[in-house]
Amino acid sequence: MSSVKLIGNASGKEFILGLEKRDSKLSLLEYLCHKEIPIAYSCYGEGICNKCLVRINSKEQLSCQIFMKNLSDGDIIEISYL
Repeated sequence: MSSVKLIGNASGKEFILGLEKRDSKLSLLEYLCHKEIPIAYSCYGEGICNKCLVRINSKEQLSCQIFMKNLSDGDIIEISYL
């Protein structure tokens, strides 16, 4: 099974998240919500509030606009306020 690393910049906590085929159609935002990892949002995935901004391999992206199928083994996801 592939995995990605999630880093909370505010807390310094690190999590390893498994990438499973059944999750491939979920956005990263949906996936994090399912895993009960706090992620800010108010537009319900429409990409207009910009609250769900994360860094994936040092590139800023909206978690509602990136899908789990587009993540690769070893990717690093950073959430500044987590």
